[in-house]
Amino acid sequence: MNREIQDAAAVAPFSQMAALAVSVDESFIDRARNVLQILINDPTAVLSRQLSAQAGEYTRHFLFGDGMTSAWAFAWAPGSKTPIHDHHCPCVFSVLDGVVTESWFEQVGEGETVRLIGSKSRDKGHIAALRPSRPNIHRMSNDGDALAITVHIYGFNRRVVASSVDREYLLAT
Repeated sequence: MNREIQDAAAVAPFSQMAALAVSVDESFIDRARNVLQILINDPTAVLSRQLSAQAGEYTRHFLFGDGMTSAWAFAWAPGSKTPIHDHHCPCVFSVLDGVVTESWFEQVGEGETVRLIGSKSRDKGHIAALRPSRPNIHRMSNDGDALAITVHIYGFNRRVVASSVDREYLLAT
């Protein structure tokens, strides 16, 4: 049988954990934004890698990882798109070259089905953050006719967890 603790004094030490988790996410996001701004100002370190992807596909290229951080460059060929998904960790991304589309979804009921609620083109220089504590079901795509390059910084250890993706979803018909 589960019992809730009603004693405020007993609960007080735990209530600080939520604030700590949010501050860790926000600190990570602020630092990741700063790194991405540096790369936007001078994208040579990433763009000199001559990143490419086959038609209709995207590729991930590992850039950096230490403990709880993983950074990846994505090359988006025209027509490429991720599955609809969400993340188990903070994610901050920027567009270094070209244009990508970010689409957002909401769950239909309790299952894996979602419906589109909005999309926006993200041009060179755009920086966005996704927090795992909020609904962040989305899909990235290249709906244009030229290669696009993005950089994503995730708050996870790639040696422990294979991907930042928590769950994939199906589009409602």
